[in-house]
Amino acid sequence: MSEPTTLTVISFLIAMATLVTGRRVMAARIQQAARDVMLELERNEAYDPFTAVELGVDRVRPRRMWCRSFRPTAVDILAREGILKRTGAGKFFIRRRVDGRLLKCTEETCREVP
Repeated sequence: MSEPTTLTVISFLIAMATLVTGRRVMAARIQQAARDVMLELERNEAYDPFTAVELGVDRVRPRRMWCRSFRPTAVDILAREGILKRTGAGKFFIRRRVDGRLLKCTEETCREVP
């Protein structure tokens, strides 16, 4: 291969590695934010609309990706998956599943508890 072709291929590979690494970092930060939200709700024992709590989730500016909080994204994902419910007053609580199980979160992971 000629030198310009080699440089083009290397530049493309570096760009792809940067993209993949950035996505993985973002996914890890969203997972950590979701664990933090679940732990906060469990600490406050927010298991129904009467014990729901405010999470202080603020919308963020997309330009500040590395400085931003991923809590809004994590809360949106948890609500979309049916794990969290939002009250009319804007408070959140952990939704019990149909079979009565809850998600139990530790610092490392979240799992279903019978």
